Amino acid sequence: MTTDSLLIDCDGHILEPPDLWEHYLDPAYRDRALRIRVDPDDGHEYLEIDSRFTISRIPHDDPRHDVVFATVQDCDIPFAIHPTFEPPEWGIHQRYDKFGWAMWYVDLFTGQGVQHAFGTLFQWGVFERFPRLRVVVLESQADWIGYFLDRADAIFEGTTFGATVRLKEKPSYYFKRQCHISADPEERTIASLTALVGTDKFFWASDYPHPDHPANYLEELQEMVAPMSETARRGILGENVARAYRLD
Repeated sequence: MTTDSLLIDCDGHILEPPDLWEHYLDPAYRDRALRIRVDPDDGHEYLEIDSRFTISRIPHDDPRHDVVFATVQDCDIPFAIHPTFEPPEWGIHQRYDKFGWAMWYVDLFTGQGVQHAFGTLFQWGVFERFPRLRVVVLESQADWIGYFLDRADAIFEGTTFGATVRLKEKPSYYFKRQCHISADPEERTIASLTALVGTDKFFWASDYPHPDHPANYLEELQEMVAPMSETARRGILGENVARAYRLD
């Protein structure tokens, strides 16, 4: 990594004032601002957008969400999938009772919820219906994408289950055409995956200042990109995210 490299953290976090949306958003839209609410029944926080509770059991790819995909596509901006806090009864960590203290275990599998959401986009053919839609997968690691695409293609092409997928081409075709994914700096398999998935498909993300990632992320980033080709290195450090978000 050189000093003239374009370096963009695609998922760093800033500490925002709690009234950011309500006091700094254009007044015409403040009644539709994002807000954190507390459920009076169970005390859990949830995200409210446009005065509506946003978590439901409707799959992300359901045609009822087509207005979102159509708007994002027409605006030429990416559609991002990112982890969030879910009601406990809907979460992916509820297999075992009295295990909520095991935060290492919980954090280890946090990205699986994002994988579930991402997988639905293939099942119901979102990429077929919206061929100009760009999807980015954030803060859920990236080394699983090789297995995910291999398995997705094998089931699609080699089993009868593929008939339930509303796509004309195999899933990896749409990933390479329309998707990107962010890797954590400590991941060591990304260099080899670039040859399989594509040098233009990966970003990097520090998740700063969240406590579930090491603080020496720049040193780890250097180690991650060291084995890569110059093209792959420049891509993951900044050029790929710049293209995906139209920053170039």
